[in-house]
Amino acid sequence: MILHESERLDFSRVPESTGIPKRVYWILVVGLIGIFMMGYLSATMAGFGHMWPANATMRSAPTCSSDTSLKCMPKK
Repeated sequence: MILHESERLDFSRVPESTGIPKRVYWILVVGLIGIFMMGYLSATMAGFGHMWPANATMRSAPTCSSDTSLKCMPKK
């Protein structure tokens, strides 16, 4: 294929980049802050809302676990 002189590409110069846009840096910074904030909140809040030992979290009395009679059912 024969190309016209105006259609030939000029590879004598390397194009220069304008760099990474500032918006990309801001998104990166906000994302990293979010990641570390979630890790901090997960680590600091892990001890709240849990009861130990596990049987303290049961709603029924220990004697009612094997008893199927109605006397163990809570009254409304």
